[in-house]
Amino acid sequence: GKSIDEINANQNIPPNLKIQMAIHNILQITWLKRLESSAYSLLKSIKNYKNRIDLIEKYLDMGFIFSLSEVEAIENEYGEDLEKAFNDYDEYMRLLEEEANEGNTLQTKPLGVEKRPADEKTYNLTALKNDLNRDKKIIGFLEKTLEEVSRSEHDPKLHNFKDAVINYTRSNHGKKVLVFSFFADTVEYLKDNLPKLMKDEYPDFKEKAAFIHGQSKDVESLVGRFSPNSKKYTFKSSETELDFLFSTDILSEGQNLQDAGILINYDLHWNPVRMIQRNGRINRLGSTFNEVLIGNMRPNENLDIYLKLLNRLENKIKTIKNSVGLDQAVLNENDVNPINFIERYYDRGEIPEVDDDLLAHIDEHVLALRKFISDYRNDPEEITRVKNIPLGKWNYLPKASTFKNGTLSLMKSKSESIESKSIIENTLFVEVNTHDDEYITTYIDYAKALNIIKANPEDNLKGSDQIKLDRLKVYNRASAEARRQVNNPEDYFTLKPSHEKAVIIMLDHVDDNLDVRGILKQGITDKRIENKLVSNLKRIINETKDKGTQLPETVKEFKLILNQARKNISEEKEIKSVEGILFYAEASS
Repeated sequence: GKSIDEINANQNIPPNLKIQMAIHNILQITWLKRLESSAYSLLKSIKNYKNRIDLIEKYLDMGFIFSLSEVEAIENEYGEDLEKAFNDYDEYMRLLEEEANEGNTLQTKPLGVEKRPADEKTYNLTALKNDLNRDKKIIGFLEKTLEEVSRSEHDPKLHNFKDAVINYTRSNHGKKVLVFSFFADTVEYLKDNLPKLMKDEYPDFKEKAAFIHGQSKDVESLVGRFSPNSKKYTFKSSETELDFLFSTDILSEGQNLQDAGILINYDLHWNPVRMIQRNGRINRLGSTFNEVLIGNMRPNENLDIYLKLLNRLENKIKTIKNSVGLDQAVLNENDVNPINFIERYYDRGEIPEVDDDLLAHIDEHVLALRKFISDYRNDPEEITRVKNIPLGKWNYLPKASTFKNGTLSLMKSKSESIESKSIIENTLFVEVNTHDDEYITTYIDYAKALNIIKANPEDNLKGSDQIKLDRLKVYNRASAEARRQVNNPEDYFTLKPSHEKAVIIMLDHVDDNLDVRGILKQGITDKRIENKLVSNLKRIINETKDKGTQLPETVKEFKLILNQARKNISEEKEIKSVEGILFYAEASS
């Protein structure tokens, strides 16, 4: 019964309401961003939401309360066989209890769905059904409206874009146009509607245009046909050259597309660095154009009152411009400000000596591991004991630890590449705040986590397990965060100044067309691969210092790591499983 402003003004908001408001805000911003891209993109989201409501309502009418993930499990894994889903869950809980009694918890993978009857004594079913009906009415109105405004004849943005393309290709920037959009749905919308709009000016537009997103096949050949000179592409007898390439940010890094002199951002990315990366596909060495033309489709002013996208982007760009400098425009020509130290690094090749230790935090822990192996070299039983620590083992944090945010979980995910079917493993730490009733989770940086769990010998003394936390809840929350992080990583590998030295040396040994720094930054997602890379870079520096050249084995290893990083970027992955490796709790838990 309160407005959003009244809720936000209340200093005593219950934690569950804060979470609901956060979800509301995320959903609102996400949908506004999709509308900024295209009305069709928002229409797709509305229809997806409608389908989800229908699923929840379907089982509610059958007398059960399920979460969306539970509904999807029933539909996908059990073919609506509720009894089997319930029986599997009961068996799963029985196995968990057995393992807990034996002291080895969380080995059994979750099975089935908890039977949760829609009981009026437990749930406010009247309010729930009213909410569902209200949402369906709103969705019905939005769906009808969006279907109308997403028709090409009613879409002013699409027509403005068509006019811009025609005008740009009549300039002195060539006839090739590269177009970026944040959403695959928008790319599909352009694919369906542009050919008929462009046919008068470009009768062969359909044959001259390609549309790429994460589900697309033959991406490399399409990119090669669009930019054959920079990609050194050889045409097959049945292929023709492309003049128009539409893509999501799958092509925003690691691609040389400088055969084109025109780039249009059909929508704006939240991150100015991604905008710079998009622009860098054509604004790069090897271009035959004296200048390139970058066009940005700005959001409608009424929409941006709510979205504030331009304001956020401009503030971020201003921060970058006034700190490290910009050597190219992002939204406006006056964005450019290559301040002195940027010019010094790029023009003279001078790189600052900030940190000579290539392994940084990793060295400290690697050395500790080596010392352990050395100390117990003649005691293989101890090493075997450590190797055989069961997955899901719970521990107390070291006594000297200052970590006071609940629990720390080391999780491992296994993903399968949709195209090559290869298995990709990621390990990461997740913080679960058990002091909060909702057990809020946060991804935590590897270096910070390793320092938190670093133990002294006295921490290894055996003691009784007195941890009284809801371990299954911790496991479920950590698993969900691990899945989210693998799908949308919050941090990327950072090339330090001393890394840069080694990368510059390696540029002579790899394909000139590869954006090596971009590939390493975005593709090094697993700490084991990162450790391997960092060790390799250290050897590169040492070999240059001692011999003035690189040994073939080092060069070969670097190329293997680079290829693995490229694979991580280019291949869409499906998460197959997430499991807990180790769990750490505060001594007072």
